[in-house]
Amino acid sequence: MIKTFLAKDYPHTGNKFSGPDKLELYNKNLLSQSVDWYYRNNSITYTVNSQGYRCPEFDKIDWANSIVILGCSYVYGIGIDDSNTIDKELSKLTNCPVINLGAGGTSIEFSLYNSIILRKLYPKPKAIVQIWTGINRYTIFNNDNKTMNQGSWNFTIDDKYNTNINLSMHGYLNTIASKQIYRDTTYYTASYFTETCDIINCDSLHVIDYARDLLHPGIETNKQTAIKIYENIK
Repeated sequence: MIKTFLAKDYPHTGNKFSGPDKLELYNKNLLSQSVDWYYRNNSITYTVNSQGYRCPEFDKIDWANSIVILGCSYVYGIGIDDSNTIDKELSKLTNCPVINLGAGGTSIEFSLYNSIILRKLYPKPKAIVQIWTGINRYTIFNNDNKTMNQGSWNFTIDDKYNTNINLSMHGYLNTIASKQIYRDTTYYTASYFTETCDIINCDSLHVIDYARDLLHPGIETNKQTAIKIYENIK
């Protein structure tokens, strides 16, 4: 049934915009930003593989000699050029390939499932980095094995799964499971989400600037995140 990593909620639609980083939002942001705003004169390129992940084709990756980083849109790099994503910044520091398995809007369990798939189908990487997303998300599957990720943007009032204790316990236990899967590997976890950090006791990451969409972490934030990861896996 599982032949590769999980399919994402929304397909990649081109190499200039992706997900919430849309042309319409960019034009709106142009009106509110200063004349020297970086993205006024600098474009963005999103390069993805055939599955929509921002990394090479999976069968072309030297997994055993790579670092793998998993997470949501913060790892994928919404609003960030190929050259400035966390994986690219970390690769500069480690001088080895860093594979970006970030997927926009996804949950902690989505990253856990991709970790399980990675362990089952591919050689063990040099290191695993989990940048955990918000604890209040979860993943469901439809009939064609496509995923739908639930979060604050699409919860309904009658969603019985959406209770603090339920989501917190699932998130907490999923992070434990992930660590056990790679207990024989260099392993590091952190999160930009305060509630996630508090519940699972991982390192806290901080946003110090913003990407082109003014919603996701920016270039300098990614550089600082890469440094923090490097200090914990070197």
